[in-house]
Amino acid sequence: HADDAARALLQRGAAEGQAGRSAEAARDYDAARLRAERSGDRASLGKALVASGYLHYYPGEMNDALVKLQRGYDIARERGDAAAQRTALDAIAHVYADPIVAEYDRAIEYYRQVLPQYEASGPPTEAADALFNLGSTYERKGDLAAALDWYRRALAAEEKLGRTSEAAVVKRSIATTLGKLGRNAEALPLLEEALRTFVASDNQESAMHARQSRGIVHRRMGNTVAAIADLEATRAWFAQQKNTRFLEKTEEELALAYSAAGRWREAYDARTRHATLQRELAEKLREEHSSRLRVQFDTEKKEQENRALL
Repeated sequence: HADDAARALLQRGAAEGQAGRSAEAARDYDAARLRAERSGDRASLGKALVASGYLHYYPGEMNDALVKLQRGYDIARERGDAAAQRTALDAIAHVYADPIVAEYDRAIEYYRQVLPQYEASGPPTEAADALFNLGSTYERKGDLAAALDWYRRALAAEEKLGRTSEAAVVKRSIATTLGKLGRNAEALPLLEEALRTFVASDNQESAMHARQSRGIVHRRMGNTVAAIADLEATRAWFAQQKNTRFLEKTEEELALAYSAAGRWREAYDARTRHATLQRELAEKLREEHSSRLRVQFDTEKKEQENRALL
């Protein structure tokens, strides 16, 4: 029972998301879900749930993300849609790879599971994304050497595909990892390249992520004026977007930058805001960190694998 209106809403939601307009994308996905539920379009319903779940994941709403992603996964499994299952499992791996959940080994297991499937049956863009996700998970785990290896494989794949915007995202991640290794002089040119790409494509959200990373690198290199300019711009953006996770990191870095500049009052204010946001995230962690949902999903998935083996 294909519902053309639901599918059109999904397409528009994807376009809004790619342009960094998350609130508009969320409205389209919710509208698509309601349409698909009414019309019985199970394929569109599953896609809407996974897309909506991913949007919940992004600002750290992990419980809502897992509920929708698991339901989307179940629908794909019931329909026998292997591609949709991979997409849902990939998104669930994103949740596990997030620092709020920090189930890095589980995320790596899932990414390694979907990577050969993407490589075997395509599209190649999905394989490139999986390479990147492995890099980011190893980075969060603290294995920076492995992270750089996966990131460089991802960058080669993106450049081969000619995906300029995606390659810019990888460059930002490589730069962030290099910064953590103290190789800030190598990181800065990559961030400049990435930022130019995001600005040229009018991707404000990615541009702000790049500016945040550049601000951190400037701060580590002692370029406090440049650091403060980047970090204040990103603070305004993430506050407007109500994105607590990225705002918290920006406030932490601003406190360090203002301290380095001897601007003690502003450093104190930034540190105070940072502490408040840390408390908010800790409370969200207690509410969102749902071991019951994770265990339920993993148990069901292992049972399916065992039945398949039998």
